Amino acid sequence: MDWGEATAQWFHILFGTFWFGGALFANFVVVPAMMRLPAEPQQQFLKFFAAQSERMMLIAASGTIVLGIIRGTVFGEIKDVAALGSPYGIYWLIGLVAACVTYAYGTWYLSPRANRLTAQMAAAGVGPGGQMPPELAAAMSRLKIIALLELV
Repeated sequence: MDWGEATAQWFHILFGTFWFGGALFANFVVVPAMMRLPAEPQQQFLKFFAAQSERMMLIAASGTIVLGIIRGTVFGEIKDVAALGSPYGIYWLIGLVAACVTYAYGTWYLSPRANRLTAQMAAAGVGPGGQMPPELAAAMSRLKIIALLELV
């Protein structure tokens, strides 16, 4: 293994770990802790958390996919279309499709819904007793379930 291949593999693993680990941490630690906050700090936190996590997940996911393509083609066995029929090529394609579908789900389905909910929470303000209005609490619960599907 040469330095280029080792570097590409190391960063591919780093970005993949960050992407998947970030999703796990957000779904099982950050969001449940945030849901225990009163509505006003919850709204403020969600606004900043959503923006930052969206940026970081975009970098991690893009890095994982691009470096996976480089590892499979430049440094791997995929040198032509026929190689896609080999066992390595089939597993490589499965990984590529799974990563691209997960990326698309997060970017074009999950993220817009989280941004819309954040805007609705800001517009609605805090309900009686400092709680989130019931319809927004229900929307937040649905969003949590939708976010968990990204891990499948």
